[in-house]
Amino acid sequence: MSKKIIDEIQSYFISKKINKVILSISGGVDSIFLFHLLLDLQNNINFKIILYHTNYNMNKNSYKSFELIKKICKKYDIRFLYDNVNLGKGNFESEARNFRYNKLKEISQDENIDLILTAHHFDDQLETLIMKYEDKADWVSMLGIRREYDNIYRPLLNLSKKTIIKYAVKYNLTWLEDSSNTCMDFKRNMIRKKIKESYYSHKYIDNILMKHNKSKEMMNLFQKKYNNKLSSFVNKTSFSSISVAIDVVNFIN
Repeated sequence: MSKKIIDEIQSYFISKKINKVILSISGGVDSIFLFHLLLDLQNNINFKIILYHTNYNMNKNSYKSFELIKKICKKYDIRFLYDNVNLGKGNFESEARNFRYNKLKEISQDENIDLILTAHHFDDQLETLIMKYEDKADWVSMLGIRREYDNIYRPLLNLSKKTIIKYAVKYNLTWLEDSSNTCMDFKRNMIRKKIKESYYSHKYIDNILMKHNKSKEMMNLFQKKYNNKLSSFVNKTSFSSISVAIDVVNFIN
């Protein structure tokens, strides 16, 4: 299993000419697993790893996670960047996600980093799709967590949590569980609990995955149309804007 994933990541890195990556690491089993895959990959190709951690000070393991990653970085001589924050009591999941990604993008620009890596896996994807479906989201939202988006790459999306834990136990990896994952105040945690307890039928889950695959097909079709037609109307792009020829309005109509 690990060799297949490493080969996939290696092929991706080579095709994209990746020299420097930053991994968003929480100290949980998923990101620890991905970090060790990257270490193995460095035996095959040359690239630099930077680790980034956000301590949200949400639970008793927050400081322990920080210390664990700090210890790992010292052991493997890895550069460690981190933030220590206390977010508001609003929509914590959304605020935490926005803070983390904004910071990762800021660092990647400042440090000339080629790729941002996150350790999202299949279970995360399924939870996200169920949330979107229950919220009656549109087809674009049913794309769920994207494997590639801008300079973000998520190589574990086809792996289950069970597979990741099995590997981590086999190779004696050290990680810390986020105790906030058991808090039922968060919708994602409630859905995770329902999945574990087989609340959703196989038919229900298959239907959601079918809609997800249909959304990917529709997006691929749009991208082909864009590459073949719409891109010809683009005059100039920047980080926050795009300039297009007025004729594009007639085309879209």
